[in-house]
Amino acid sequence: MSDHSGPVVRKVFLLEAFLNLLSFPLITNTRTVLSYLLRNPAHINPSSILFARLFGGIIIGGLTTALLYGAAHIPSRRAVYWTLGMGEVLLIPILALESTNPQGALTRRAALGSIGLMAPPLAWRVFLLYMRPDWIGRERVGKDERQPLIRDEQ
Repeated sequence: MSDHSGPVVRKVFLLEAFLNLLSFPLITNTRTVLSYLLRNPAHINPSSILFARLFGGIIIGGLTTALLYGAAHIPSRRAVYWTLGMGEVLLIPILALESTNPQGALTRRAALGSIGLMAPPLAWRVFLLYMRPDWIGRERVGKDERQPLIRDEQ
């Protein structure tokens, strides 16, 4: 395990947090966004708008916050990536099934596009967690995490 603080991973966390903010129109212009995603925009109703806004709130309020916290706090990075990865592991098959359903709510393009947006980050998380965990940064500082990473010996 290397001693570096994971500067590349920190930048990736920040990039992903920024990209999550691009889902803000899901909260502010919900009806318009849904009209591009749904197979039948006539089915947009107050319930679908509410759930789309809640989903957008989870992305921005929860996932983006977790990524920002992980960028600043090395010990949380592994847990953040596990959490985000497990969400992707569950959502990708759901979207794959949706893409094959002719009566599904989403268009095939929206379902496959969503998979295309989630698969690369999931692959990165698997690579980082299993192939290059040393890139995450030094996780444990000692019994007291406020101790410096390197102590001067006297």
